[in-house]
Amino acid sequence: MGAKGDANRSVRFTKKRIRGAVIDLMEDKPYKSVTVGEITERANVSRATFYTHYHDIYELVDSIEDDLIKEISGTLHRLDMHEYVEGHFPLMTTVYRFMQDNKKVFCALLGPNGDMSFQTRLSQVLTACASISGAISRLIRSASGFQHPLW
Repeated sequence: MGAKGDANRSVRFTKKRIRGAVIDLMEDKPYKSVTVGEITERANVSRATFYTHYHDIYELVDSIEDDLIKEISGTLHRLDMHEYVEGHFPLMTTVYRFMQDNKKVFCALLGPNGDMSFQTRLSQVLTACASISGAISRLIRSASGFQHPLW
């Protein structure tokens, strides 16, 4: 028996095409102006297929944003601050690398045709991770007696 939902390779491939189509279209116009017809034409899927996976364009964009937030949060939480080296900035390096690897999506979502609420959500995640990272760094420094002139 085949896998269901996102475990199915065909479903993942279809969603990837739909997501790619909306990101491509956002290069030219605001996502609120993109139609399901334009997405399905670009993704080469039927409207029924689109509606099988998403209620509307807003749910599609929200799901892209949610997945990015989950992925970047998970990546940042896997950082090991015990491996901190003075002069290195693992949090910023990781964020930059992640955004560079997903440049097209971030440009679409954070650009003039994107969803401005995503900027706020992303900022909240990065601020929370930076706060946690800073607290861990302070604990490590205080436990080891390490003093830096800037801290």
